[in-house]
Amino acid sequence: MKISDVRKLLSILNANIASEPDSFKSSNVGAHGSRQQAERIMMVADWCAGQWPGDLVEVTCRVGDMTRSLGAVARKHGRRVKALMLWGHGADNWNSLYVEHPNSPHAEDMKKVVAFKDIIDVIPGRPHWKRPPLCFALVDSMNDGRAYRNDIGMVSHCAGLIAVDDSLWHVAVAGAFLAMSHELQRGAIQHPLCREGYLLPR
Repeated sequence: MKISDVRKLLSILNANIASEPDSFKSSNVGAHGSRQQAERIMMVADWCAGQWPGDLVEVTCRVGDMTRSLGAVARKHGRRVKALMLWGHGADNWNSLYVEHPNSPHAEDMKKVVAFKDIIDVIPGRPHWKRPPLCFALVDSMNDGRAYRNDIGMVSHCAGLIAVDDSLWHVAVAGAFLAMSHELQRGAIQHPLCREGYLLPR
């Protein structure tokens, strides 16, 4: 871990938290620290792609918003996005994953994600994961501490940062986040106004 990496990450986070104090007024704790999350993660991923080799991965990919952001970063840097599915979608190709449902609240997101289908690899589950070189990883494992530990382990070879969603407010996720920081000997940064935490490069 380099001090310069810590400084760079904190500068990105601090530049993208202006509206987060208002998010803590919500009675839904899951919304705390989430208003500018997409922008933060996109900027962190962009920095990682400029510093380290490899592709970007999203674990678990569900609704397309983050996939779209990572797709834009991958396009800019000539990389690919690995969209790893772990929750029973049964998808093994692009069409079966991103079939648009007219009544879905995420229909517009799906339309935007389609623009990146040529650089997104849909991976249907853990048995199909081949540990490709990675510059950035985003882990969102549905608030299950054990799943978070397993999924962080799957991307532990990532050369750049690993973003861990929900580590701010969910006790089991925070525990997994800190445990994997120790196990992988990666520094951990949890900004008090950010829903996600970050595991730094070794």
